[in-house]
Amino acid sequence: MFEHYKNSIPRKEKVFEASSSAPINKVCGGDQPMDIEEIMAKRLEMAICSSEISSSRNELDKYLGEERESKDPHFDILKWWKLNQCRYPILAKMARDILDILAREL
Repeated sequence: MFEHYKNSIPRKEKVFEASSSAPINKVCGGDQPMDIEEIMAKRLEMAICSSEISSSRNELDKYLGEERESKDPHFDILKWWKLNQCRYPILAKMARDILDILAREL
């Protein structure tokens, strides 16, 4: 299943490369100018996503090798995947699809 998702996501979705020469509104995804802190935070986020995605270790192996979350009755799985989608873009897509199906069945 992982390989199917891996092959179905176009390359441009897997790695978003931020160019320092790109216009600010293109890098930040909006029409309004942003202050320097917002710009730097956005570029840092994109750099982290890019470097983590292009890591030599397989995404699935990285995920399976991670320490488990502690049991918490208030754990929000959707929030966790949103926060970790840069680290695991393929698995995040799988989780969205699977959790969407489960939510519709409730």
